[in-house]
Amino acid sequence: MTTTWDRLDHDPTSIASIAADQSSPCGELTEHDYWTDHAIEVDQRRIALTVALNTALAALDQASSALGELTSDHVYDVEFAEGRDGDDVAKFLDDSLRYTRAAYAIAHTITSRG
Repeated sequence: MTTTWDRLDHDPTSIASIAADQSSPCGELTEHDYWTDHAIEVDQRRIALTVALNTALAALDQASSALGELTSDHVYDVEFAEGRDGDDVAKFLDDSLRYTRAAYAIAHTITSRG
């Protein structure tokens, strides 16, 4: 198989690279192959972004729940329940959740368009 790459960052196991390396007997890309490969790369990165944002939202939600338990009457961690620092943590978590939800909504709008 003739390869069309000479960069160190080329991943010969990626779908786009395999398609590029096998696109023609000489290993040369056609314009259609280029745009197909590009679309595959974009889709892969969009999926990665969505997964990362979902992971971040889940982690922030868990952190917010844990803080809620720490400040509950049942546990009542005085450092978090009564101090200014506990309020700061709660506000940072709320802001982070809001910003991450906004980022997810914007990314979802973009990826829904195609």
